This record gives sequence, structure tokens and C-alpha cells, in this order.
Amino acid sequence: MKFRSSSDWREALAFETPMLASEIVPGDPCRCVGCAATTAPFERTDLWAVKHRHPNDPAGFVRFYCVAHRPVPASAAVAPVGRRETARLERAHVVAQALAGRNQ
Repeated sequence: MKFRSSSDWREALAFETPMLASEIVPGDPCRCVGCAATTAPFERTDLWAVKHRHPNDPAGFVRFYCVAHRPVPASAAVAPVGRRETARLERAHVVAQALAGRNQ
């Protein structure tokens, strides 16, 4: 089976970026995925929509969160520093110290 992407409001959302649900898709009140199923639905003005990546669907999926359960937006992630990079940075630091000592 092939997935065919359809054009809808979800395509306009950026991945892992919380956006106010009332601005994206107005509608009836709905529930937060983090709250218990017995809680009352929230108005769309009180919910955040977040588009998450999905391993089998390149379009991803959208979930609604209340303020208490809203995920923190992912900032620019720093790549982990490996052993090779650490060694290079240490050598650069030693060289910089040697040059600074020589110029004094």
C-alpha cells in the first residue's frame, strides 16, 4: 500500500513547534492528550497543537496539549561532541595558550 499525501491544514505546521490550536484549526472543544480521559474538553483557545514526526508517515501526526502538558519547543540542538572533536578542541586550546605565552 502506498501512502498518498493529501493537502490539508497539517501541511502548514512545522514539526515539533507548539502553535495555538484556535489559530490553526478552529472547531469544537477537544481533549489534551496528556490529561486523563475523564477531564472535560478544553476550548481551542486553551490548547496547543504540535506536529510530531512519525516513523511510517512522512507527513507526521498532530496532537493537542493543554498548557500544563505542552511540550517545550526544541531549540537548536547541539550535536554531541565525540572523542575526535574533543581531542581537536583540546589541541587548539593548548596551541592558543602557547601562542598567548609566546606573545607576552
